[in-house]
Amino acid sequence: MRNNKFRIDIVRVVDIVKRFKCEETGATAIEYGLMAGLISVGIITGAGAIGGSIEQTFTEIGELLQGPPEPPSAGLKLGGGP
Repeated sequence: MRNNKFRIDIVRVVDIVKRFKCEETGATAIEYGLMAGLISVGIITGAGAIGGSIEQTFTEIGELLQGPPEPPSAGLKLGGGP
């Protein structure tokens, strides 16, 4: 009886190993995970590069807007009178 049970266990193990060798969903999931990781690295790198130039542009615009408005020239009349 014990020998027969041992043989059944070995057959089950061999069957599990055969199914594991044929199973590819785990490999596909890993490939998708690697692709998602590489895309994330690309997005983060691109956002960092673009972010610096955008920050510089907004800083320059902010500096231009900080100054007081220029007064109208002396020869310009306001109010439309004679």
